[in-house]
Amino acid sequence: MRLLTIASVLALTFSGIAFAQEDVPANCDSPQSTQEINYCVVKDLEKADAKLTAAYKKAMASRVRLEKDLVENNPGVVGAAKALKAAQRAWIGFRTTNCISLSYAFAGGTGQGAAQVTCEIEMTIARTKELQTLADEGR
Repeated sequence: MRLLTIASVLALTFSGIAFAQEDVPANCDSPQSTQEINYCVVKDLEKADAKLTAAYKKAMASRVRLEKDLVENNPGVVGAAKALKAAQRAWIGFRTTNCISLSYAFAGGTGQGAAQVTCEIEMTIARTKELQTLADEGR
């Protein structure tokens, strides 16, 4: 899932967002400058991605258990874990391209990068809830 963060950072770099340097203080409770806003939304995305990764791991463990249960009762029935892995990979690509597309409402402005990242945060939070539901179903 580290690839999630890396892919997001690369996408943001190419969309023109300027990242704050480590030595630049940022007040993320009340960011004032574009640089602070960009820095803070990237940090928020990193936190959301960490929660997504944890939920994905739990959901995958749940799918593996489900698959084992299914195979015991129905030999030849496999694929729950593989399907989740494929879905997650597809979702990552969708999240990135969807949010890039939506960010064009701010094209040419300093808020385009932050709009893209904010979209990614919102989608990540929603996906995390979906994964948590999957994890809970397999308990």
